[in-house]
Amino acid sequence: MSDEQPQEGVVDPPESTPVDAIKELYNKALATYRSKHGKEIAKAHRVKGEDDENAEPNPPEEHDPSLTYAETTLEPMQAIMCDVQQTVTIAPGGTCFVDIGSGAGIAVLAAAACQQFKKAVGVECVPGLVAKSNELKDGSDFLDIRLCSVAEAEQGERSADDEAVTADNPASDDVQEDPALPAKPSTPLVLFWLSTCFNENSVQEKALQIAKITPEHTVLVLVTHFLRTENANVWSLEAETKVQFEWGLGTVFIYRNIMVKSSPAAESPE
Repeated sequence: MSDEQPQEGVVDPPESTPVDAIKELYNKALATYRSKHGKEIAKAHRVKGEDDENAEPNPPEEHDPSLTYAETTLEPMQAIMCDVQQTVTIAPGGTCFVDIGSGAGIAVLAAAACQQFKKAVGVECVPGLVAKSNELKDGSDFLDIRLCSVAEAEQGERSADDEAVTADNPASDDVQEDPALPAKPSTPLVLFWLSTCFNENSVQEKALQIAKITPEHTVLVLVTHFLRTENANVWSLEAETKVQFEWGLGTVFIYRNIMVKSSPAAESPE
């Protein structure tokens, strides 16, 4: 993963933005894009195996033809984020989103349209896909609508405060959480991994590595692969669901990082 390049962040509008407006902006950003574009770029890179356009093609046995390029659009991402929020709390403006093997960045745009992440980024190693993702990102207007909506939200909060004072009825007393339900942990990071382009052993190995470098309660949304027993002590399976993607029905596993990490102070001798 050393050659992977970060994509630019995309900031999502807050929940107060109308759903129809979000979908319109998302569709506008992808107006000229089709999934076949990303597939063609990925296929060309896999065949040559190098960034050099004059490179000799790889022998067929050096790559697995069953591994396919796939994308996650707005509708399935909305369903996935609803399931994630049943498990953890996504802090508006505080939780980050990272797509592992993000391709043309479609899932990053979709996630940014679903939640108000602090930052939404993708990690991709194919230069052509990175270029395409940055091109699509530049065509989005999520930041503009976010600024507009934040201003409207602040005005609405001031009006609500004035009304509460006049009525002498604090609204905070009206809403209480069910004490019988366990409190959901707040997650600092949501990792999304549609792993159709990764073989089984690679997924298991990288999942262990990811657990070691991510904070506690990090969420790993893994599509199509189930983590084996060697990952059970670091990734807790919180949910399993079926989601309809454009490419077909996929199984989504939602994990939470439960790895206990020792602090430097605890590890050092007295």
